[in-house]
Amino acid sequence: MNTVNQWLKTVRSEDAIFARTRISGGWGFEMERQDAITFHFVAEGHAYVQVETQPPIMLHPYDLVMFPRGEPHRVMHCEDGATIPLRQFIASGNDLFGTLSGDTTIVCGTVRAARIAKIASQTLPQMLILRGGPERQARAILETLRLLGDEIESDAGGDEIVLNNLLSNLFVYVLRTQAPDAARLNDGRQSPAARKQILRAVECIHSDPATPWDVDGLSGVAGLSRTRFIREFRQLTGKSPHQYLLHRRMELGAQLLENTTLRLAEIAVRVGYRSEFSFSRAFKKLCKVSPSHLRAGRNLLLRNDLSQ
Repeated sequence: MNTVNQWLKTVRSEDAIFARTRISGGWGFEMERQDAITFHFVAEGHAYVQVETQPPIMLHPYDLVMFPRGEPHRVMHCEDGATIPLRQFIASGNDLFGTLSGDTTIVCGTVRAARIAKIASQTLPQMLILRGGPERQARAILETLRLLGDEIESDAGGDEIVLNNLLSNLFVYVLRTQAPDAARLNDGRQSPAARKQILRAVECIHSDPATPWDVDGLSGVAGLSRTRFIREFRQLTGKSPHQYLLHRRMELGAQLLENTTLRLAEIAVRVGYRSEFSFSRAFKKLCKVSPSHLRAGRNLLLRNDLSQ
């Protein structure tokens, strides 16, 4: 069996690529700028990551490095390790992918930002590193990453909906953990405390978009007055609470349309609408295509793929 196929486990979906790799020897790869969120999680061994002219940073087991805006970067086995383009690295991996206890196991992911949330570019630095530790937030992130790894390694090969939902949760955890550090990126206009309060509301929307959230309910979760909540929410996300909830519902609706056989009425209920008609009208207004046309187009693509 080809060594790359044996040790490079990759799962692809419409908007994401996940890979779990076990690497040995003198390895290194470079990633070009991506229109996506990119992350690397060291499950075993160690790695170094470097952005542009900055010095390399060592990653230990259970450390996570994330590039919210897909910055170009290098990942290698030592500080001064040589790197080659990712495609070339994968193609020439027969002498790199190993099975020894001292090897490095790394989970990498690239996910189109629109599938999760675009607020990353407004709130997070070009590169952030979360160190594995005993803190509550770190444990939540580590558990989510472990679940990601398990899903990728599963016999089913990784379910797209499960993977996208896990990444959505991961992104919220990262935002909540990094909120105090990210506040300085907004020229001091939003305090760390306010940012953290708004992120509670964002997490509620992501975890339960079917709930009929209104400003009173979300501002109550955040512990802010209505007026201040609306102002702080728009400053963080670029949208009003209603707009953000609507976008999240339509994103989830699109996922269910593309990746399940649920009836339209069932999808409507799952994303917070009482009727198929009201969901279809909102979906078409925002996405410029009806739910039935989106699903029909997806099915046509699948049929074309199967016929090739």
